[in-house]
Amino acid sequence: MRAVEGLRNMGLQAGDSVALVGDGTTAYWARLGRFKIVAEIFSPEAGSRRFWSEPWERRKLAYEWLGRSGAKVVVVWGPPESGMDPGWKQIADTSYYVRFLTKVVRLVIARGASIQASIRMKFPPFVPNHWASMGWTDRT
Repeated sequence: MRAVEGLRNMGLQAGDSVALVGDGTTAYWARLGRFKIVAEIFSPEAGSRRFWSEPWERRKLAYEWLGRSGAKVVVVWGPPESGMDPGWKQIADTSYYVRFLTKVVRLVIARGASIQASIRMKFPPFVPNHWASMGWTDRT
């Protein structure tokens, strides 16, 4: 499948943790690529319109939570052509798009001073039903 080949060309390998926006039961690319789905923002409608209609601050928070799940990337199929957030890249010549996840952490320097840095790191899994409390899923 072209999506799997495209993700591998972007640096993903079998066994890597991924997240998705959409319906994970139809994410055949993950099984074919032997990727591990560790987080999902469930969206049953085509193009995940509900996710994209959320304010930027909520989508930004979603990206942070997806990063905390241990996922390296988040994948979506058929997002709207206009209004996508910065950082999304088309996977090969498919309708799939990928966004690499980073986590902003606060580093404490001497005497309580702090700076923020964007780094790639893994986090332990989060509470699975947290998405429901944020109103992004109909699953319980």
